[in-house]
Order: sequence, then C-alpha cells, then structure tokens
Amino acid sequence: MKKMLAMLLAAMMLLSLAACGSGSDGKTPSGSEDNTPPSSQQTGQDTPDPGTSQDGNKGGTSQKADNGKMESDEKLNEDMPAIPLSELTSIGKPVGYTVKGTKAIGTHTTGIKFTPDSGSIADGDVEQYAAAIWNLCIDQVDNGALGDREVGDEDGEVYASMSDAKESDEKFSWFYNINGKRLQATVWIEDDMIMLGFSDWSNFIGD
Repeated sequence: MKKMLAMLLAAMMLLSLAACGSGSDGKTPSGSEDNTPPSSQQTGQDTPDPGTSQDGNKGGTSQKADNGKMESDEKLNEDMPAIPLSELTSIGKPVGYTVKGTKAIGTHTTGIKFTPDSGSIADGDVEQYAAAIWNLCIDQVDNGALGDREVGDEDGEVYASMSDAKESDEKFSWFYNINGKRLQATVWIEDDMIMLGFSDWSNFIGD
C-alpha cells in the first residue's frame, strides 16, 4: 500500500512539473518576460551601421544637392583664392548671367560678380548656383566633406546637405579642405548681382 502511494505521488509530481514548464505551443509562459532584443532577421530590418548618423551622413561626407545649375564646371584650384582674380571666371557662372567683374574683400578673400541678363535676379537663381558650387566642392575637396570652420577636425561639424549651409534666402556659405588648405565658399546677393567668393582661412584656424 505504501509503495503504491509513493508511486502515485511521484507520478503526480512529474505531471505538475511538465505543466509548469511550458504551454503546449512551446511559447514562453504567461507572466514572464523575454528581454532578448529581436535580431535584424526577425524584424526584417537592416542593422544600423555604427558609422551612420540619424540623418544618413555616413562617414562624415556631404550629400549632393539635386538642383545645381551653372555654365561650365571647371575644377576648383587647390591654390584658391591665392590666384589672379580674373581666373575665377574659369569656375563657371550662373545660367543666364554675365560676368560683371571681380572683387577683393579684405586681404584673404576674392570674389566674382554676375549680373542677370534679364535685368533682375529670378527666384531660385542663387540656390541653383550655390548648389552647383556645392556639388563641385564635394567632387573635388578632401573626403567630400563640407561644413563649418573646423570641418575635418575632431570638433568640426560636417554638413549633411546644402540646407545646413543656408544662412538666408540670399546667402549660402560653407568651409572645406583641399590639399591641406582650409577655404570658405560663399554664394550671395549683393547690389542686384550674384556673388561668388572664396576665403583662405588656412592661417586663421589651427589644425
């Protein structure tokens, strides 16, 4: 009798343990939490690249603008702006504009002036020309990175897109590095003309 009772108790214990272990569908028991994060295969999403920021500005490069327009797209000169002012015309000009002349601003900035053939600057002309110069810079400067004064340095901000370089509806400005020089490009409106300026900041900003 005692043997039968012991066997019966053992069988009941086995049954109760099996019931507590898991449900019939093999899922985690109700009331418990699974803190394991889902893998990219489970969610169907790509695992984020640790080198990519939220805005997609991977590797500290700048995205090209999609509305750039200018007549000719000669290469940026690595010595710019320490070149004759007349050679600025080789960079290219806004579509529908004529070169009005060149301009020296202080001791380290050179610029060129463009007058609209129609007599007035049309909406979007400044942005289109700035976008063309922006894209030209991305193609030719070190690492395709455009940004603030310290671009390329540890504390520098690389602009993800040209919208970061927009100071107003009439002015776009950004810095870049080319062959060890640190320069600034600016496109703006002045006296009913579109201006393109380059400044050499190599001697003003420490590496």
